[in-house]
Amino acid sequence: MSLKDDAVFLDQMNQSSSVFEMVFNVSQQARKLAEDSGNVLTHKEALTYAARGIKVDMEQFSAVNDFETKYINEQFCYIDDHDIKKSVMESFRKSKKSKSLRFVYIGITSKSKMARVRVLTRMLYYKLLK
Repeated sequence: MSLKDDAVFLDQMNQSSSVFEMVFNVSQQARKLAEDSGNVLTHKEALTYAARGIKVDMEQFSAVNDFETKYINEQFCYIDDHDIKKSVMESFRKSKKSKSLRFVYIGITSKSKMARVRVLTRMLYYKLLK
């Protein structure tokens, strides 16, 4: 952390009535950032982002690796419905993160399309994760 970049945080800390509480809150935010990123974001980086108030896009720390993405995209070439593709991909991400099957329906209301999302997500989950 450079002193120039963190002057705002240091000023806030100097003006704070409870320095301990401020540091504690920043450390809690940093811990949450690191955990939400699956510890891809190091604690040092998370502390920097939390202290500076930088918003982090968690999508960049997607748990889906390159092999899984390529495999899923190969399977998607047979699917024409864009909503099903989005739903299956999001369902796979959430399932991988939670280590159990999760289903997300983005723009889908039809029961038959919901069933298709569940079947495709199960196929990918058991093929790539189990």
